[in-house]
Amino acid sequence: MKADADMPRVISDLASIASGPVTVDLSGVDYLTSAELTVLVNLRRRLPNERIVLVSPRPLADRVLRIVGFNKIFEIQAAA
Repeated sequence: MKADADMPRVISDLASIASGPVTVDLSGVDYLTSAELTVLVNLRRRLPNERIVLVSPRPLADRVLRIVGFNKIFEIQAAA
C-alpha cells in the first residue's frame, strides 16, 4: 500500500498543533513516493526542534528513507 492520499493534510494539521514528540506510523506503507518524502521534509521544517520518530517502516520504505538520508533528520524505529 502507498501512503494515504490524506497524508499531506494530516501531517500539516499535526504540525500546526504539535507540542512535543511526534510519531509517524509507517507500518502500513509499502513504499514512499517523492510527494510523501516532501511531506515528511515539510513536517521537519515546520517542527525543527521537535523529536519526530518514523515507526515501523516496511523494508522498501525503510531502504528509501535511509538512501535519501532521512535517518539523519528523523529517528527511525523498527517494529517492536
